[in-house]
Amino acid sequence: MSSPEDRRIRRTKTILRSALISLLSEKELYNITISELTEQADVNRGTFYSHYSDIYHLFSEMEQEVLDDLLQILLPVLKNPLTWRVGVQDFLSFVKNNESVFFIILRTSGPSFYDKLIAILHTCVETVGKFSFSSEKLEHYEYLYVYSLTGIINIMLSWKKREYPHSIEEMSELIELLILRTFPSLPNNADT
Repeated sequence: MSSPEDRRIRRTKTILRSALISLLSEKELYNITISELTEQADVNRGTFYSHYSDIYHLFSEMEQEVLDDLLQILLPVLKNPLTWRVGVQDFLSFVKNNESVFFIILRTSGPSFYDKLIAILHTCVETVGKFSFSSEKLEHYEYLYVYSLTGIINIMLSWKKREYPHSIEEMSELIELLILRTFPSLPNNADT
């Protein structure tokens, strides 16, 4: 059971994260000062420093939390490749439901977050792809993996750019089509 202090700490960290996301929608991370952040969050500097050494520490924690959440969402796919369809929908739901944090971190981190995101997705696509490949064709796998990941990421970015004109289910079906055409020996049964 959480103590009141734990709840206060979580609440303070949530307020600081929200303030940072708000400021990041207006300016770059390196231009944000602790004073601006604490004023936006309505907490004093001492409170900030009791949790973080600097703004980059806070941002890094936020980035890691998003990656950890994504990994937890996609873990079932790693355990059972037949759950890949649910994994696609869960991934899209997470991105849409955490849009402000996800896309600001993606934009602000640049290659760092993108590479970590690709590594998580690679592990999933690799698990699903190798499940569907015969061993003699694995040498071609790397090309198909790059194609699939690039497609998935760009579909997601385009969906956001267009302000989500299609449902998660429609986008999931589009990504499923991409995956099934890339890995045709995957089970093509809607019940899996």
